[in-house]
Amino acid sequence: MLIADTYVKVIVNQTGTSPFPVTYGDSSDDEGELTNFTNMIVQIFEFIQCVIGAGKFRATIKNVLTDLIYIVIIYIQVPEEQIEDWQEDPEKLVDDGDDGGMELTVGVPDQDVLVALYEEVGNEILPSLQEALTRHMNVAEAEKAAGNEFWWKIQEPCMVAVHAYNELILNSHD
Repeated sequence: MLIADTYVKVIVNQTGTSPFPVTYGDSSDDEGELTNFTNMIVQIFEFIQCVIGAGKFRATIKNVLTDLIYIVIIYIQVPEEQIEDWQEDPEKLVDDGDDGGMELTVGVPDQDVLVALYEEVGNEILPSLQEALTRHMNVAEAEKAAGNEFWWKIQEPCMVAVHAYNELILNSHD
């Protein structure tokens, strides 16, 4: 979870410093390194999606399903920079919603992973989803009680995950 913790601190909440060294004397900068970090995460999730889609690792995926969903939800969080953009220009929020997404963020491939997981394991995903959501909500409540100003940020991607499985959830009691 070290990469996830770094992602939340550096990208989502902008409360930590980048672990990537700034190289002086060339064109590298903090922004470029953060973009590379984000691109690396996107590529990891695209790889995970390919592994899921291959179908050969169904048993392994089922063994780690709760943890995988838990981690995917972490990366769906909206970065602080995106929130600032929306605050500066509320029309951008509307446009991003209408366009079906934002600029390159980690959240979009993560939502694709959620869809791929459902396609691979079907209804068996519900108990793992419930457990992952419960864990996130417990963390959010603990963060809120501790006075962390970002306690709410994990709740939004939990709602995105619920939305991704809304038909399955609604039809699960039929």
